[in-house]
This record gives sequence, C-alpha cells and structure tokens, in this order.
Amino acid sequence: MKIPLLLLASLGLLRAEEERVNLDQTSMKNLGIKTFMATEMTFEHTFFAIGALQEIPSNHSVVSSRIAGRVVDLKVIAGDRVSEGDEILKVESRQPGGPIITLQAPASGIIAESHVRLGEPVDPSKELLDILDLSQLWAIARVPQQEAGKLDIGTKARIQIPALKGETIEGKLVRFGTEADPSSGTFDAIFLIQNPDLKLRPGMRSAFSIITSVR
Repeated sequence: MKIPLLLLASLGLLRAEEERVNLDQTSMKNLGIKTFMATEMTFEHTFFAIGALQEIPSNHSVVSSRIAGRVVDLKVIAGDRVSEGDEILKVESRQPGGPIITLQAPASGIIAESHVRLGEPVDPSKELLDILDLSQLWAIARVPQQEAGKLDIGTKARIQIPALKGETIEGKLVRFGTEADPSSGTFDAIFLIQNPDLKLRPGMRSAFSIITSVR
C-alpha cells in the first residue's frame, strides 16, 4: 500500500515536533545556554612582513640658485614647513652692483636638509635646500619570495608603526622593487600610505599584515 506524500510529510513533521525540546528562559539560564544574532563577517588570509617607510622620490624637491653669489637672507632651517611659493632665501650676485635674487619654495613640504648658512657663497651647481612633501609615503615591505607571487597591484595591507605606539594604517600596493635580495630571500613590495598629519617620517620601521585573499 502506498502512503500519500502529504501523509509522509505530516508524519515527518510530527516526528520532528516530538523530538523538539522547548526551553523557557529559566531552563536556558540553568543550562548556561546563550543565543546570539547571526552577523556577517569577513575572513582574511594574510602573511607577515617587516620593512620601513621611505620618501616618494618624486616628492623630493631641491632649491638651487641660478646665479653665483652669497646668501644675504635665510628664512628657513631644517624641520620648517613651507608652502609652494614661500620666500625662503635671498642670494646677492657676485657682480658689482649685481641684483639680489629671491628664491621661493618650488613645492610644499618640510625642509629636510639645509646645505647653506647666512653669508655663505653659493654656486649654481650647488644644492641649497631639500624639501620633502611627506603627505604621502612609501611603506616598503620585504616580502619572502615565495609569497610575492600572491600579490597584485592594489593589494592592501595593515601596517603598524612601532614608533607611533603600534598605530595601524592601511596601505595599497602600487609597485614592486626592481631586484630581489638573494641574501635574505626577499622582494620589495611598495605600498602607498597617507600621512595627512605628518607624524610619519622616512626610515621608521614598519610591520605589515598583507592581505592576500578575502571571503
């Protein structure tokens, strides 16, 4: 004799109902049972690397004089912040009755190094000041060669800076180094990071948690 499908379904439902245990709040408390609302989470696959911060070469400006002479006015020293177009020093020509040339900052940034003092002679071939725009930096991770193949341009990393009490910032992979280091078996992965408050400086050590996949 064939049993109708609807009846089978009903029997299964009844069996399930018979096996169900209903607990009230008191029973759940006595058994130590807790319930939680399900939430969506992201799982990441990462690997660890170490490295350091570096200035972006294209953000390094140099100030020089187009005439030979001597410095008669110096308005900045290393560590000062300047904006593009700011007057930073004056050079008096060596020629008798020669003009005084005012030199301006070619870009905004921090005076990284001064190569000149007030009254010092200058030559057009000599660098006078170095200016660094530190609003963005490169964070260079020394990645094990076996991990380098997992990385693509745009890969993200969480980067900790020990000098800033372990502060974590996010970086995005923008390029790779030109050569591998055979002695350490590593390859440079270069991440772009933002530095709006200018707390970060080139040379600071960094620890990288590089994200290779997300699900």
